[in-house]
Amino acid sequence: MVTFNLHGELGNQMFEWATGIAYSRLHKTNLEFKTLPGVVARMSEFTTSQHYSIKESSVANNQLGLFARIARKAKLNSPFDKTQLEKGLNFQHLEYVEGSTYHGYFQSWRYFHELRDLLISEFSLLEPSDGFGELNASLKGDFTAIHIRRGGSGAAILTSDYHGLLDVEYYNRAISLNEELGGSKKYVIFTDNPEKALETVQRLHIQDARIIGPRDTHSQTENLLLMTKATSFIGANSSYSWWAAYLNQCLLTKPIFPRQWYMDPDLSNNDMLLPDWLSVGFSQFLNEEAPRGIHLEQ
Repeated sequence: MVTFNLHGELGNQMFEWATGIAYSRLHKTNLEFKTLPGVVARMSEFTTSQHYSIKESSVANNQLGLFARIARKAKLNSPFDKTQLEKGLNFQHLEYVEGSTYHGYFQSWRYFHELRDLLISEFSLLEPSDGFGELNASLKGDFTAIHIRRGGSGAAILTSDYHGLLDVEYYNRAISLNEELGGSKKYVIFTDNPEKALETVQRLHIQDARIIGPRDTHSQTENLLLMTKATSFIGANSSYSWWAAYLNQCLLTKPIFPRQWYMDPDLSNNDMLLPDWLSVGFSQFLNEEAPRGIHLEQ
């Protein structure tokens, strides 16, 4: 038995789940997931057929969650018996020790890429809502998906002073590259906060756009899987974006992502993007400028 901790939101947990599946298959061992305090396991909406168990968090796990955040910065070893902490953000060899618990984000395709076809089949909806079916049907044909992440109403999913919010410069450069590559000029904006995203969309070099937000779908999972229908893709600095591109079998052009993933330029994410994916540099994260108008389809 090996155990992988689940923490973060949907995109984070998909990395943790995929790495756990790949690791347990590699070593032919049983697999268990354990949620940290306050974390809801997001895998229940997927048609996952893999055999594993999910356990609720414990006091020890609560302590581990705090220690892990400190240890990642200080590069310390875990004081917890048989707990292995991810050190750094790039791919690393996970030492196999029977009964170990693995704690990290594991945000690299290298952990599980040989299972991509399996993951594509596993990450499909168990029970699509009526609204998902209607939206899915309305997205037939070529279109470019743009993911603009601004933090939902209430507690923001993303920490703006850690990840940063992508500014208009990034999106306009990515749009120019997308169109040079022959990507569709029909744009669909996917966002966790339509009101905030609109401030960015109004300054993009596009003629019209359709916005899909949380009120349009039943769940984060449905929103993510709608993005996998795009024929071209412009992502945010987000694990949620990453999975929308990775699971997409409709892409006619290479997906485009920001070259800088974190506010701190010393934080490396060299193993995040696949070797043939494209990245665009930009000078800064979000700043304030006067908006200009464009026609929007709601």
